[in-house]
Amino acid sequence: MRILSITDQVPRLPGPGTESRCFCLMRELAGKHSFTVLTTARGHTEEAKGLERMGIAVERLTDADPPAPPAPDSIFRDFSGLPAQVRRTGIFRGQMRAKVEALLDKGFDAIQVEHSTNGIWLDGLRAGIPLILVFHNVCSLFERRVFLTRRGIAERARAFLEWRRMRAYERRVSSLYGTLVALSENERRVLAALTGRGGLEIVPNGVDTARFSPPAGEPEPDTMVYTGGMYWFPNHEAMAFFIGKILPLIRREIPGARLAIVGPRPPEALRAMAAGAHVDVVDDPGDARGYIARAALCVVPLQVGAGTRVKILEAMAMGKAIVSTRVGCEGLGLVEGRDIAVADGPRDFAAAAVALLRDRRRAGAMGAAARKRAAEYDYALLAKAQDAVYERVAR
Repeated sequence: MRILSITDQVPRLPGPGTESRCFCLMRELAGKHSFTVLTTARGHTEEAKGLERMGIAVERLTDADPPAPPAPDSIFRDFSGLPAQVRRTGIFRGQMRAKVEALLDKGFDAIQVEHSTNGIWLDGLRAGIPLILVFHNVCSLFERRVFLTRRGIAERARAFLEWRRMRAYERRVSSLYGTLVALSENERRVLAALTGRGGLEIVPNGVDTARFSPPAGEPEPDTMVYTGGMYWFPNHEAMAFFIGKILPLIRREIPGARLAIVGPRPPEALRAMAAGAHVDVVDDPGDARGYIARAALCVVPLQVGAGTRVKILEAMAMGKAIVSTRVGCEGLGLVEGRDIAVADGPRDFAAAAVALLRDRRRAGAMGAAARKRAAEYDYALLAKAQDAVYERVAR
């Protein structure tokens, strides 16, 4: 099949979760299918050239400056009915539809759009070929969780409005696509209830287990790591929660305990909070494997989220013990106490972390079990699920 893959990112490895997922699935299937990536993203020129060397064409939407996104605090004055995330991506709607229409004469057999918030780009398109929408997160589920965790009347009102708008948007945009793909059974159920549709597909997140493999040396004692894009507010909120509420409890038991926060574009407020708190903030190292390798423990104290966490799969593949909240590790089907330690409140989370930092043998056994489970999520296997989606679409 000839597939046009539309995204707001540049698929690449190493890279954040969505980028690495898209890259690995296309890499595994490039021998069977022909891919063209159409992206609104700028930069990552070398990564784009790498895709082209693999036989994957890359099209940029435009070289012109995009329209200015709407101000995030204008939600109560906005009458479009669209959630803020969609208003930001929707600025490309006209350009994207025109670009896709111009590309259709290349004879694509299907168009796949990454992220439900980008689904608006094909609204009104008369393509005459199958359209696939991949829900990397069911965003209405995410916005509901944001609402449930907010404090203060104005904050809760804004979050409630975003949740209701996102529900209406995802229900509407889903009707434009013949095939919907979720990343876990939990999110497939949520999406089925939201849209009233059956036959939804699942293609889980995965990991390149050859690239992310257990390190040869021993980890540094009493060290912890968290990886992820710090521009995404659930990540920096999770770190603020950890630094403020959990780390002091850990250091009360293990005075030498340290944390490394590894990921692009950390906000200044997080840097300020980390200063003097025995926390290292590493801005976009490109490849986080060295930091994961050195850590004795990976922590995932997420308070809100949806989808599944690639950061957990990468740590599992490297044989690391992990402590996560339930939200952080949902959808992966991990066995609590064997593959991962699960705790939600600050005291429980700190106690689980202290226990694993002190008991190297137990941490090693958990890491070995996690590595074994990670093999089930290798992209060489998951590509078969993606290929099966394309086969059903072709039929």
